[in-house]
Amino acid sequence: MKTKFKLIPILLLLLLFGVSCRWLCDSNHEPLSIQRTNFTGTNLRIDGYFYNQFNDTHISVFFLYRNGVLFRANILQGEQERFLCEEWLTAVRRHKGAWGVFLVDGDIIKLESRANAWCRPFQSFIQEGVILNDTTFQLTKSYNSFGAPNIRAIDRVYRFRAFSLKPDSTNVFIP
Repeated sequence: MKTKFKLIPILLLLLLFGVSCRWLCDSNHEPLSIQRTNFTGTNLRIDGYFYNQFNDTHISVFFLYRNGVLFRANILQGEQERFLCEEWLTAVRRHKGAWGVFLVDGDIIKLESRANAWCRPFQSFIQEGVILNDTTFQLTKSYNSFGAPNIRAIDRVYRFRAFSLKPDSTNVFIP
């Protein structure tokens, strides 16, 4: 019986720690360094999404919008119907890490969004690469938006897939 009473304060402390970390992660974040600007180019198709298969079962997806906003998600390969599921879309729309901005300058593309580690504020990062054609781009480096650049070489090729029922770009994180 005494063991149960000893565990109660420990459990309460863990709960308090978890709640405070959740507040920290949800309330603090770095701003984005790239200003959102409308995409007026024709060197990338935006009537669908770009995807990269990063392991045997998952794909990374970027939806790019005319207003310069990007929406990103990682999903199981073959589960693209999630983009049509209003419950799933509602849940991910509330996640600031799913939203960002992109900038195209000639054949260079920069995608900026946020990510967080457990119990840390969201940090902004940029993935940069080259547009190979209107249906393919290759990301070659990733770096922090603020502080020490911490440039990391990457090699991710994103291919276009037409998708006429693209989710709306409306969100509360990108003005």
